This record gives sequence, structure tokens and C-alpha cells, in this order.
Amino acid sequence: MKVIISAVVLLFFLSSCNNDSESDIVYTNARNLMDVSYGPDSKQKMDIYLPPNRSNSKTKVFVLIHGGGWTSGDKVDFNSYIPKLQMNLSDFAIVNINYRLVGSSVTYLLPYLTDDVKYVLDNLGQNSSEYGIKPEFVLCGVSAGGHLSMLYSYKYDDQKRVKAVVNIVGPTNFEDSYYTSYPQYWDAIPFIIDPSLLPPNYSAPKFASPITWVTNSSAPTISFFGSNDELVPPSQKTILDQKLQEKNVANESYLYNGGHGIGGDYENEIISKTKSFIYKYVK
Repeated sequence: MKVIISAVVLLFFLSSCNNDSESDIVYTNARNLMDVSYGPDSKQKMDIYLPPNRSNSKTKVFVLIHGGGWTSGDKVDFNSYIPKLQMNLSDFAIVNINYRLVGSSVTYLLPYLTDDVKYVLDNLGQNSSEYGIKPEFVLCGVSAGGHLSMLYSYKYDDQKRVKAVVNIVGPTNFEDSYYTSYPQYWDAIPFIIDPSLLPPNYSAPKFASPITWVTNSSAPTISFFGSNDELVPPSQKTILDQKLQEKNVANESYLYNGGHGIGGDYENEIISKTKSFIYKYVK
């Protein structure tokens, strides 16, 4: 009887080892998948760049979210950055996404654009075995994409799948007096959030501001701002820095001499600092 029991235990152990091995197949070849649909809308597409020697246990995902004021822009805006990101983040899969745009696909910024970020992460998670990836993510966005990266991570990431945020000139607080003094600002407010979904005691600008939702468990965040940026002024950096430090969230931020286009002017330095930050905090 002892011999039989021992044999059963041994078989169970070996079976478990085999299952673990099968679930962590190493894919030796790189693979690029273009315009993969993650939803029914024509804008709900993503490009997936899978590195060689990837596996479900180690290959996390770096997600790019383009800018364009939530009303324009396209994932092709990031195409020239892909080779450098692949070189610097060689053990990450890189995913470059489109999302529905206000005024064309949808009427309101929220919840539809942050929903699209969720749908992307859900799709990648559901297909992680096929792709050979680990469904843990870094969100990186420019301008409106930076805003979506922060807002999704701080407010909507209930599963804590986002392990870090890279914000390049993304707005952090719409209640900043810099914005409220703009006449165009008041024209945009009706399109921030579906009024039927706005909770009591929240204005639309407060609800849509990433800093509103920062907690002690928020993802580590690195940000880059321009000193002469007329769209996202340096005050947005100060506000974000103070909130992240108040909540003891790991963070770095940098202010460059330039305007809203620092992502191009300081491309190599931003990628280098992003790489160091990610490998420090994303284990």
C-alpha cells in the first residue's frame, strides 16, 4: 500500500511539473501582428510586437497610447519609436493601440476611452498563452494618451495589472486654474463624461483628473513635461508630484526646456530614463 501511495504521489508531482513546463513554452521567434481587433469599432485595433525568446512567465507588455486631444491621433504616430523601444525593452512585448475618439466614434471621453484601455488589457490577457506573454502591463502615453494611462491605472485598474505608468506631457488635474481660465475649457466640459454616469459630489473635471484617484497602492509613475508647454503647463507636474509623494507612490518626473513636443526633442533621453525606471520598479 505504501508503495502504491508513493507511486501516486510521484506521478502527481511529475504531472504538475509537466503542466508547468507546458504552460511556459518559450517562443524563439519574433512575431508582429498588425491591426488586431479588440472590439467591434474600426478604431479598436492594436499592433502587437512580440519579441524572440518570450514566455508566459517573463514577457510583460509595454502598451503605447497615442495623443491627439482625445479627438484625433493614431497609433501610427508611434511607429518611428517602435525599433528603439524594442532595442531598449528587449524582454517586453510592445503593443501600440488605437482607441475610439470623441466626436467620431463616441460622444464622451469617459467612460469609453478608458474602457478601450481595459478591453486591450483584457484581450491580451485572454490570449496570453497564444502570444507567449505575461499579462502584466506598463502603460505609456503622450498628451491625451498620458492622461488615459494615468487615469486608467489610478482609477480603473481594480486587478492591479498595471505595474508602472509612463506619462509624457499628459494633463494631471483639470481643476488647475490654468485650465479654468481658458474659454475653450468650458466648451469641452460637456464632453468629458456621460452626465448620467457622473457620481454625486463630483464635477466632470474633478472626476476626469488622474490626481483625484491616486492612492497608496497606485502604480509607480514616471513623467516628462515641457517648461514652455501651453497645453500642459509645468503646474501639472507640480500637482502630480505632490499627490504621488503624499501617497508614497514611487515616482520620478522631469521638466525639459521645450513645449508640448518634448517627446520628439528629447526622445533618446526619455527612453533611457523610462528604461531605468521600469527595470527598477517592474519586477
